[in-house]
Amino acid sequence: MRRSLAAATAMLLISTWLMVAPTQAATGFASPAFQAQWQAGEAVTPNFWGPLSLARDGQQEPYVEGKLADGTSGQRLVQYFDKARMELTNPATGTVTNGLLATELISGKLQAGDNTFQTLQPAGVPVAGDPDNIGPTYASISANATTLLANTPTAAGSPTTRLLGATGTLGTYSGAYASDPQGTVAAYDADTQHNVPAAFSAYRTKVGLLSIGFAISEPFWSNVKVAGTQKDVLVQAFQRRVLTYTPTNNDPFKVEFGNIGQHYFTWRHPSGATAPTTPPVSPTPPVATPQSPTAGTHAGPADLYPDPTLTPGDVFPNVTAKEVCVSGYSASVRSVSSDEKRQVAARYGYTGPSSDVEYDHFISLELGGSNALTNLWPERYVTADAPGQIGARAKDRVENALHAAVCRGDMTLQQAQDQIRSDWYAYFLTLPK
Repeated sequence: MRRSLAAATAMLLISTWLMVAPTQAATGFASPAFQAQWQAGEAVTPNFWGPLSLARDGQQEPYVEGKLADGTSGQRLVQYFDKARMELTNPATGTVTNGLLATELISGKLQAGDNTFQTLQPAGVPVAGDPDNIGPTYASISANATTLLANTPTAAGSPTTRLLGATGTLGTYSGAYASDPQGTVAAYDADTQHNVPAAFSAYRTKVGLLSIGFAISEPFWSNVKVAGTQKDVLVQAFQRRVLTYTPTNNDPFKVEFGNIGQHYFTWRHPSGATAPTTPPVSPTPPVATPQSPTAGTHAGPADLYPDPTLTPGDVFPNVTAKEVCVSGYSASVRSVSSDEKRQVAARYGYTGPSSDVEYDHFISLELGGSNALTNLWPERYVTADAPGQIGARAKDRVENALHAAVCRGDMTLQQAQDQIRSDWYAYFLTLPK
């Protein structure tokens, strides 16, 4: 009996996989930048993006400000994964974004440029569970905008009681998990005015605000088919992703990302046709021997700057000025372990006292910088070759000044990041003494 049950379960999982898998699995990553972001996400939590077996090869899609590696304008490289999509709008910057996919699917407004949108219908694609579920769909969330999408007062400590049925009908949830503490409101996104239950608040803290975004809907319960079995699932839409909480799942998988990469592809390419695909490329091997910045290219001596081959600077994808200007933002995304600091020291060959250096984010967190190794370096507090023995503390002043300028609206976040990359010390020289 046990053997038969196990076999049946295996067949059920295989059939579910076949329903959601692309016709042909991706043969590789379309860009080294995509591979780097995929590896960073999967290191945070399993199935952050989903495996290559559920991804598609890279392809070109129209985007007003887009550029391809060959210089073609009006197109950009994208790659669809099970849980999200990666976009390389300008290969010269190497910045990978992920798009506000949930926002587009619910609103029906396809983003075709920074300020260009194409009006479609909200996606009639099931938001959770198996792809052959009747619903609820993104379109049914949109159809219930007054209840689910409108600005909502804070309801801290209240249970989630909304129920959205498969056909899009609203009701009150009174099922077995009505009193589950994970469904109790534990946070409030003031920027979008939506409540967030404990399960999703904790998960977002773990994986980072930038990966998910702010809530754009109220949470709701629904009964959907998952791997062929009907289950009660808590669902909430955020700007970039959809989160689900399934109480009956094993602990590591109670909270999961929805398959929004698959959903978005189905909505945007209903016939399955795609733009020309881009063959996978091999990632560029790391530079083995550190090199100093070219002499004479900066206002200060070389030891004021990181090695550009090791630390070119890296930013979180999709971060906005509004997000970095929220009090406490930097602390909420800071994540550099002792092991990572040792890796940074090894990359730079630094063997001195740890008290003499700051393991610094080249592009600071308050300016949208990431925790990637390519954004970290052992910056000395006192730099012997610099005028007045200026070091890390001086750069802190520059970061604070640039952050203030961004939050006042005096410059864009991109301009502030570019100033750090080009020459932070030159900007320091313009500050009041």
